[in-house]
Amino acid sequence: MTWLGKTPAQICVQLKDPARNGNRTLAQVHDHIAHDGIVAWGWQPGADRAPTPGSQAEAAALFQAWIDTGAVCPPEVASAPPASPPASSAAASSPPNQETVR
Repeated sequence: MTWLGKTPAQICVQLKDPARNGNRTLAQVHDHIAHDGIVAWGWQPGADRAPTPGSQAEAAALFQAWIDTGAVCPPEVASAPPASPPASSAAASSPPNQETVR
């Protein structure tokens, strides 16, 4: 599965979709996470690669806990609105007009 650049919500939907998870049930995805050597590679990547945090057993336990609690996907988070442009220096240094000061 390819997760690079995906949000947690998108990954969740992909994990649950048999058309995109190797035609597996959640129980079969759990078994894959818990026992598959290709998954285990993340914790023993060799060479100068940093291992994934935790362990394969911890990942499997967390996945099972997620299944046991309903396998609910997080909501898709809307992107933050763009930041407001900074006030121009001319406006910031101008004295207030008489209408403003009362």
